[in-house]
Amino acid sequence: MHYGTVNRYLEPIVSLTALYVNSEEERIDFTIDTGFTEEIALPPDIIEQLGLPQEQDDAVLTLADGTNRALTVHTGWVEWHGQIREVDAISADTTPLLGMKMLAGGILNVEATPGGAVTITRIELTTI
Repeated sequence: MHYGTVNRYLEPIVSLTALYVNSEEERIDFTIDTGFTEEIALPPDIIEQLGLPQEQDDAVLTLADGTNRALTVHTGWVEWHGQIREVDAISADTTPLLGMKMLAGGILNVEATPGGAVTITRIELTTI
């Protein structure tokens, strides 16, 4: 389970451990963006600081305003539900964002008030 808080702008924020290429760790605050369909987005300076390798050039993404942008995709690693998860990190001029592909298979609960609780719980699938 991941925990966070809602900031004064009513944005849900969670802090995740990101890994440098050399396996050092850094905590990064991510804004949860349910309109962002990818895994994570990071500003270029954080991608450079973490030393994330470039995966592909010019992945075309459709932004919330309907425009298409060619953005670079890097390979990154974050701790997610107690395990290291490899993610596609989109390089974009934004604050760090956590998108819907990261939330897949989970439950997001947000108390939409400043200081409210944010929880991300993994759905435990059972077979009969």
